[in-house]
Amino acid sequence: MTEQKKIPINVFHISGGRQDENPRSAADGANAFSGELFRSAFEQSAMGMAIGTPNGKWLKVNKRFCEIVGYDSAELLIRNFEDITHPDDVEADHRFLRDLYLLKIPSYSREKRYAHKNGTYLWVNVTVSLAPNEKGEPYHLSIIEDVTRRRLAENALRQSERSLRSAHRVALLGTWDWNIRQDIFTWSAETYLIFGRTPPNLDACLRQVHPDDREFVKDSVDAALRGSPFSIEFRIVTQGAIERVVHMQGELAFDVYRRPLKMAGTLQDITDNKLEDRLRESRERLESISSNIPGMVFQLQQTGEAVEFTYVSDGSNEVCGLTSNDIAANPSAFLGLLHRAEREAFHESRIRSANTLSLWNWEGRLEVAGQWVKWVNLRATPRNVGVRGTIWDGVIFNISQSKEHEAEIEQSREMLRALSAHQMVVKEEEGRRIAREIHDELGQRLTVLRMDVMMLPKALGAPSAPLTEAAGRMRETIDGILRIVRDISSHLRPAALDIGFVLAVEWLVENFQSSAGIPCNFNNRLDEGMVLDDERATGVFRILQESLTNVARHANAGHIEVTLEIVEGHLHLHVKDDGAGFESGRGNSKKTFGVRGMRERAVTLGGEIMILSSLGAGTAVFASIPLLNE
Repeated sequence: MTEQKKIPINVFHISGGRQDENPRSAADGANAFSGELFRSAFEQSAMGMAIGTPNGKWLKVNKRFCEIVGYDSAELLIRNFEDITHPDDVEADHRFLRDLYLLKIPSYSREKRYAHKNGTYLWVNVTVSLAPNEKGEPYHLSIIEDVTRRRLAENALRQSERSLRSAHRVALLGTWDWNIRQDIFTWSAETYLIFGRTPPNLDACLRQVHPDDREFVKDSVDAALRGSPFSIEFRIVTQGAIERVVHMQGELAFDVYRRPLKMAGTLQDITDNKLEDRLRESRERLESISSNIPGMVFQLQQTGEAVEFTYVSDGSNEVCGLTSNDIAANPSAFLGLLHRAEREAFHESRIRSANTLSLWNWEGRLEVAGQWVKWVNLRATPRNVGVRGTIWDGVIFNISQSKEHEAEIEQSREMLRALSAHQMVVKEEEGRRIAREIHDELGQRLTVLRMDVMMLPKALGAPSAPLTEAAGRMRETIDGILRIVRDISSHLRPAALDIGFVLAVEWLVENFQSSAGIPCNFNNRLDEGMVLDDERATGVFRILQESLTNVARHANAGHIEVTLEIVEGHLHLHVKDDGAGFESGRGNSKKTFGVRGMRERAVTLGGEIMILSSLGAGTAVFASIPLLNE
């Protein structure tokens, strides 16, 4: 070890031995007195104290130092400072001690860590200076203060400050300071992030305020300078032309004359909070509207194969007997209520809606076995949300009562159709009977009367010319009456139907062509020998008869095409003219009784009628009648 430079100052006698009882001189007495004072102060100090050698050994330690590190003095005196110093602090201690003994520094003070006897580390502040003994040998005196609590408090404070800064960043909360007299703003980093710049003065700050809010902010600042509280919300426009909503509040500081000196406060970006408020208000409005809709309002999301209800209104209980929470927590609880016969159609309609982004419209039954069955109607609008799949917003109505009414109405219609069919049959039968009686009774009697009139001139011998003429006129009148009788009889029951349906149609077309003077073309595509039951034959014949009558009355046609054919078990009748036609919808008018009669006949036979027409393009009547009852 290099020779240490001797310290030419003898300050204290620090020997651990007892002081001489008979001082040899006044200087010795003063030294003895000083040594006694030092020992007393050393032992009773509220600070830890220790005397050590250049090689780090302790020569003497006081009671307080022992309390700090948890060792007794005997345990410490057999150790050196390295034994209880944190490894990271040892090198610095050696460097400071070396500089101290080389007289590069008069003393030093630093904070370091000691290892307590219980194995924990504590923080101490160590102040070290040279303290040679009476022989001038180099030693050092250490004064040790336990600063663990302070260090913990400082660490806690720093952590709190970091947390506060982090909270400010997360909450977008910044601080600001306005020197009113110099009109200079000082802003924190968070405030800068909110504004995107640091306005140097009030005018520059106001220029970033939204034009519609600028006057309000200026008035609020003026009011604050007069002593009013300053806490306002307004909009700003950032450098990127982005509109944000901020909350600004501050307090005034005054000088001794109560004049405004400066204002300091906080600035917080509350745009997201405002959006959340609007979202909450929208949700509350949705809840209010949903609660007044007599159905189950819902939002359904499909991601891959999985579906979930992201929103269900309280109306679900009335629709399906499940609470909104039950359905949201377990979508299969609702899906499990689908009637077995309806499930496939339900899922197919949902998939079709998702693929085409078209309205989802489904009607079906929900059931709880052995308890109830409900008819419901689902209507929902889809939207594609990318990787999140498809979302439907819609409503489900309980239409059980409507279905019951529909069933009752349909039953009533069936009864009316059955009654109408019966009436038509009765009417045709009655017409047939009347036609037969007219033909058999009146026709025969008129024929006999005509023969009598013809024989009258012969019976009178040589009748006069006037009598002969009168008899001729009587014969002509009787012939006219016979023609009327035949026409009435034919209208009541076409005699041609008795010889076959196709022949009857041919006769009707030819008779119409001769009487109306309109060329007609009959296309018979029926199999030869096809037989049609009397009810259908009469019904189709009457439909054709009414169609031709309508052409003669209204169409001003130059040609008519009539076609009969069998297609997939249905008899098809086509009647097409090239006449004036009529506007779409006119054929459904309540005043068109002939068309209504045609429709009723078709429906009675289980078929349908379609009429297509437009002005100047003629009219086409299409009738489809099943060959068997459906």
